[in-house]
Amino acid sequence: MFLSAKASFENDLISFILYEEEHHLIAIVAARGCGPKVHNSSGLDPITFSYYSLTISAVAYWQRKTLGIMPSQTYLAPLPQYGY
Repeated sequence: MFLSAKASFENDLISFILYEEEHHLIAIVAARGCGPKVHNSSGLDPITFSYYSLTISAVAYWQRKTLGIMPSQTYLAPLPQYGY
């Protein structure tokens, strides 16, 4: 439950998940027949999340750290942001 998200639709090909009181939507697609990611190709990498306060940021950081998920990038201005 990385985002405390809920699946709004899912099948064998695609899943839509909603998070933050259903204001944000992420689609995850099973792209069959694809090979390993080529480093210099296009795609999604990374996703960055912003938080409204240092308290919320710290809670999110420790929740993910407990799951073994660590940010690959950290930004502190103007609001705390983590890139995964």
